[in-house]
Amino acid sequence: MYVFTLFGYYWLKDSYPGDFCESTFVCLITAIDRSFKFDGGLGGYLNSTVETDSNSYFLVRFFFDNIYFILLMIIMINIVSGIIID
Repeated sequence: MYVFTLFGYYWLKDSYPGDFCESTFVCLITAIDRSFKFDGGLGGYLNSTVETDSNSYFLVRFFFDNIYFILLMIIMINIVSGIIID
């Protein structure tokens, strides 16, 4: 989660609403807090309308949102659930 926080802080800082990414620590706390509260993980929380029309921004957000959701939300939660059930 910290790697995704660093990536979001350096390249997607404008996508965070308000002052929820003013430092890496605040970004990390926001990522931990908002990941489990919104549909689609952190991608559901970030602003989708940033003043950029470039395809590169779209691709970065596409891969950031989907890899975050698949790795952290689906796989890690299933691993923890499997260990608890086992």
